[in-house]
Amino acid sequence: MKKTLNKESLALIGISCLKSIASIFLGPFLVAYFIQKTESSISELAMFYMLSYLFSIILWYFIAWITNNKYKILMLRIGIVAECIYVLAFIILQEDVINYLVLIAFLNGASTASFYVPDNILKGDKVASYNRKSYEVIKETANTLIKIIIPITLGFMITSTNYICTAVIILILCVLELFLSFYIMPIKEYKKDTYSPWRWAISKIHDKKLRNIFLGEFLKGFTTCSGALGVIITIFIINAFKTSANLGLITSFSYAISLALSFLYYKYFKKNDKFIITICSVVPALLVLLLIFFTDNYTVLIYNLTYSALISILGICGGARLWNASESKLVKKTDRVEFWFIRELMLALGRIISYYLLFVITMYFSNEVLYGYMVVLALSLIWQGRTINRIDDCD
Repeated sequence: MKKTLNKESLALIGISCLKSIASIFLGPFLVAYFIQKTESSISELAMFYMLSYLFSIILWYFIAWITNNKYKILMLRIGIVAECIYVLAFIILQEDVINYLVLIAFLNGASTASFYVPDNILKGDKVASYNRKSYEVIKETANTLIKIIIPITLGFMITSTNYICTAVIILILCVLELFLSFYIMPIKEYKKDTYSPWRWAISKIHDKKLRNIFLGEFLKGFTTCSGALGVIITIFIINAFKTSANLGLITSFSYAISLALSFLYYKYFKKNDKFIITICSVVPALLVLLLIFFTDNYTVLIYNLTYSALISILGICGGARLWNASESKLVKKTDRVEFWFIRELMLALGRIISYYLLFVITMYFSNEVLYGYMVVLALSLIWQGRTINRIDDCD
């Protein structure tokens, strides 16, 4: 039996790595760009992300329906093309991008929805079970190195040139993603399979394990996974350290510490991780509360380095349970699209609510209310950890 990864698995890893680079550029550095170009930066950002995830939910349903029976690879390529157009919009519109928030939010939502649904399914179809561990190790190692090297590289590139010149390079990498997708061959489709996510969700509503999984995904979207908390912290960093180069340095150091702690977790604590999950949810929550009262540069730096590392381990623990559930007897092979749609729906709902609250608070209330919202996010982090701890490994 062949144990080495085939070219399709390697192509998926390559696409994942290039996607990570684009996500870093379109993540914290996009926040910095908005802050530099608009006075009402936080409310504008909250509106942009809220609309992005609202569009992604709407599109997700129809894309999952298309992806359920056929066109998985085609839809993956459409997602990559949408990402190319999204980056191209920044290059063409430049500072005027602020006036086209709805357009770029739609492009972001379309890219997210049309890429991740088929990507999640293709990983299961293209990576043999006996190669899955090797696949994950290679992919995570490559992505971790990217997260250490790329932020500092992008930070200095943006500082020495500008955001638009850097966006051109990111666009080239997105085109390379599209090129790699042609190494992935068509797969056997379940053409007679029905698509009914609502019926499937209702049929599983009494399953406590799945309820906790989807609640955990909602809380993850509300807090740590592209939720409002990440934007708030990025703004703290930018206000404290000013330049994109400094943002890149701090982000790279944060990922380096995350790598070190993740290694310790895998080596010493993986088999008994419930205590680690508690630590990784409670300590970041306490750090959020600390940041409310102490906003000097040193506190912001210590917070970001510690927070990123612990949240990374929390994500690993929650992600492992999620993937085990998707491949377990809880989810039939013909129900995987429904499972991933409901998962992405809960994740997106968490993000939309978190950004909606951030938008309302920054538009109509004072900083004291914003700090109160940070307390709510901190408590939600603890709740997320408790929810993950309730999910036993799935068979």
